[in-house]
Amino acid sequence: MKIEVITMVYNEEFLIPFFLKHYGFADKIHILLDTDTTDQTLNKISEFSKFKPTTIVHPFKFPDKLSNNIRLDLIHSIYNQIVDGYVIVVDSDEFSFVSKDDLIDNKEIYFTKFWNVYRHKTEKDLDINLSV
Repeated sequence: MKIEVITMVYNEEFLIPFFLKHYGFADKIHILLDTDTTDQTLNKISEFSKFKPTTIVHPFKFPDKLSNNIRLDLIHSIYNQIVDGYVIVVDSDEFSFVSKDDLIDNKEIYFTKFWNVYRHKTEKDLDINLSV
């Protein structure tokens, strides 16, 4: 069973290595990259995706700032091309704790909804050498 991840990024230089590491169990990661990004996100994707599953960057540009309709259309355009397996659609700062074994063994559909999740004051800074 194939697992593919779809995400959208804009200025995610810091988080994208954590994202790629966290979803490293996927067979393919689709990254919708806003071309108005002004940091080193694309370089970080190239650097970290060498060691991860197939990573495909889909560049796009919003015509006039963020549009949720355009965002959803872009995600659906990738999703509709996937013919078999599971698809995980998350923002680049969302880390859903479901594994490949969970999906394959249970054959269930998971819906994870994140809403105003904050770092607890006792949590340490993120470290790329540790699990998120």
